[in-house]
Amino acid sequence: MFEGPNAKDLGSAIAFGDSQLLGLEWGVNSPHPHHLNKMLPQKQIIAYAAPNNGPLETIARIQKGHFEVDETTEALIFGFNIGTDIFRLSDRWAPSLKVPLQDEELERIFDFPSLFEILILRARLSGILVGESKNTPEDLGTLYSTVPKVQHERNLLRWLTKLDGALAKQLKLYPKMKIILVIYRPYWEDSLVSKGHKSLRNSVEHLVCFIGQQNFFDEVYLMKKSDEARLTSDRRHFTNDSISFEVPNCINFDALDSIVLE
Repeated sequence: MFEGPNAKDLGSAIAFGDSQLLGLEWGVNSPHPHHLNKMLPQKQIIAYAAPNNGPLETIARIQKGHFEVDETTEALIFGFNIGTDIFRLSDRWAPSLKVPLQDEELERIFDFPSLFEILILRARLSGILVGESKNTPEDLGTLYSTVPKVQHERNLLRWLTKLDGALAKQLKLYPKMKIILVIYRPYWEDSLVSKGHKSLRNSVEHLVCFIGQQNFFDEVYLMKKSDEARLTSDRRHFTNDSISFEVPNCINFDALDSIVLE
């Protein structure tokens, strides 16, 4: 649970996402607030998130009712980590081979952040392939760029259609509840741009604006591109205190060759 300074008096929000949203180097005694509370300082944020927990796993949780919404819930926040989630929308994604932790173990991590490394080691010894990808940033960028733009768009539309169906009950019961999307930039973005793949950044911006174009989310935020953005020791996550968000600039978004959610 992440809290702003006056959160207990001003309502709550529920957040879904992966380890980037959690901020695994962040703990309840960290000197800096969680990055979602920098964006929503007056909210108590309850996180349902786990390492390698992609958009489709979030939908499964919602469908099973493994979270609580009531009249005090002002928003549902969905994290989308482009660096990993864009691949987790593929039909070949197998979450059972990737998710290393149980919900109760995640709760302990906030009190004892160093416990994470022990639990990850346990997962690796039991055959769960987490944190062992040999793909370099260049490899991931190549993989991303080899998928046609229209296929990325189809994957995103399939995700949004499933999410829309999963949330139908909650939105009917609480029509004033906002649906918010926070998008994290790919951690491998700089490496590719520095090696001449300048079109990657435009492609990322295109996908962000494409999602916004569907008018599914009430608010869409994109992680700022900043020299202050730093990576954690595993080189696959941005540090909690270096993350901030902005509303994406989609004024010049070219949607003529994009498909649209009906």
